[in-house]
Amino acid sequence: MKKIIGCILITSLLFAAVPKTYSVTPKTQGKLGMVAILSGVAILTRYLVKRDTRASEKLRAKLGEPDRAIEFERGFDQWRVQWHGDRRYLFRNSILYKTSNRNTRHNK
Repeated sequence: MKKIIGCILITSLLFAAVPKTYSVTPKTQGKLGMVAILSGVAILTRYLVKRDTRASEKLRAKLGEPDRAIEFERGFDQWRVQWHGDRRYLFRNSILYKTSNRNTRHNK
């Protein structure tokens, strides 16, 4: 709720300026516009991450205990490979990254 009120406040400040008298300078309007755009991108990114995390949790609950699992880190990413029967599930930072058959090999 606070984020929505903040975005409404910034938007109202952007459109409140009268052309002849600048209560807010054009430079400040540009900065406020950039803040509004970046806030929108941040809110969208958080929503997408939460949605993907919930979907991965539902998938893990549905699949149950894996036959075999391997965890490792590469850079800042935490990877987990799980085998369920003949299917392989690859998770990156707890989000499903890729799924494939056990017999499939990918050469890079």
